[in-house]
Amino acid sequence: VSQSRYHNFCWDSVVKDPLIRVDLPKADFEYKVSCDTPLKVNFTNKSYGYYGISNLSYKWYFGDPANTTSTVLHPSFVYPSLGNYTAMLVAFNDTLNCSDTFKIPFTLQVPQLSFTASDTTICKDEWVNFTGSVTNGIVIDYFWYVDNVYQNFGATFSHQFLTPGFHTIKMTTYDINNCTTN
Repeated sequence: VSQSRYHNFCWDSVVKDPLIRVDLPKADFEYKVSCDTPLKVNFTNKSYGYYGISNLSYKWYFGDPANTTSTVLHPSFVYPSLGNYTAMLVAFNDTLNCSDTFKIPFTLQVPQLSFTASDTTICKDEWVNFTGSVTNGIVIDYFWYVDNVYQNFGATFSHQFLTPGFHTIKMTTYDINNCTTN
């Protein structure tokens, strides 16, 4: 806060700093879907108070049909089914009776993978085109392996087979929850 006045052809000023301090909490969190248990989500509270205030309390709203809540700092929650949810955290400054809210929408999924080959019986040195597809999920990227050796990434892939015999093709995906599926 500053105040200035003009008196006898001179300026005079007074500054009071800091006069007002606003101590609002800042709600923030991250989540991680358990890839082994796709209905389980682990939440990490990253909330903080300005100027180092530590008298914060928290309330989680998991966005499930039962409207489950928690006051645990870093909770885990098992959702009733796959689908779209929005988790919400409210951080409270109990001394000043103010709060901040943070929400994150997410999808719990188990992608079902398949792929097709342009041909399955070929002569040596011929090319085969592979096309991957996914149902029940959103995939970020595809990874292709021939005889357990990484070859390429992307939804489609072409490979020239230089040796006779049976060859194993594997497609792995990386999904929106940072989980891999084979």
